[in-house]
Amino acid sequence: MASDNQTNDQLRELYESHPYPGTGPMPPARELVNLVKLYQIENSLPDTGLNLLDVGVGSGNRLLELVRDFPGHTYTAIDYSETALDHARERFREEGFDNVEFKQVDLEDDLAELGKFDVITCMGVLHHLRDPNVAWRNISQLSHENSIGFFYVYGRLGSVERIRRKSILEILAKETQDLEWFEWVRACNFVDLAYGWRGLGDGLPLYLDAYKNPRERLFDLSDILALLDYAGGGWRAAALQGWISEGKGWLVDIDARQSRLPIASTTLKPLSEDRIVSDRFVELDILERLRLLEQVYQPEAYTVVLWGREAFAQMPHDSRLARGAIALPSR
Repeated sequence: MASDNQTNDQLRELYESHPYPGTGPMPPARELVNLVKLYQIENSLPDTGLNLLDVGVGSGNRLLELVRDFPGHTYTAIDYSETALDHARERFREEGFDNVEFKQVDLEDDLAELGKFDVITCMGVLHHLRDPNVAWRNISQLSHENSIGFFYVYGRLGSVERIRRKSILEILAKETQDLEWFEWVRACNFVDLAYGWRGLGDGLPLYLDAYKNPRERLFDLSDILALLDYAGGGWRAAALQGWISEGKGWLVDIDARQSRLPIASTTLKPLSEDRIVSDRFVELDILERLRLLEQVYQPEAYTVVLWGREAFAQMPHDSRLARGAIALPSR
């Protein structure tokens, strides 16, 4: 078994050699901008004037789409791979955007010199870190009372098939070079990537991230709550914005009502349409409802949204996210 230092070296080598999600021509990576736009539909978020931090920007594909749609904000983009940052800088320079500052950082170091931010996004990063608790605590210190945060982590319950494939490739391909390793991916017919990687093209970095990443941690609701409890900081409340289940994105609604948005929301229908189940469901508290829905949907990944004290106070109280919000301990 590799030591933690060896794993760190392997992880750094992976992203230095193959910046994620890729450096060549790629389809538009709309996940981040769609997340922000979905949030805007249900809650207030200005189109201009905010100071945003993107944690783990990689080669910049996702952030680029956000900046294109919201050029009136200022952005700081951080990553620990200087190679990825170089590609991101070049990509934004070619697009003519000068409102993005790029910085190389280690998330387990003190980040205070970065300042405070109105919006913090950390998508697909925490689950690859040596200590996600420390990293999220450090990131949380960059929030203020009006901040909104988003993070995305892999789900324990719904990742069984991908982890099975990853284990098979570890046995068959062993330590082969990346291009030779990819021949094993093709030979095993594992080229159909899961939701989080799908639609970003067919570049090698996507397969390496899905099947060969030397470190990943899988989360469930209890793990997420433990992460939030450890971080402390200025966050007042958190909610599950959505999750991925069976290759599809779902908005998480603790009332189990059919969404009026273009994305489906969680209901009890996959479990039961019997009245006794729905009647019992409405008697449960927020966490019990979330745990039940989690067991029904077996998420492959979760997106979590957080608010500072003032940001949460300004939330529409009847909104889906406010109804499903969990109060966080203040410190």
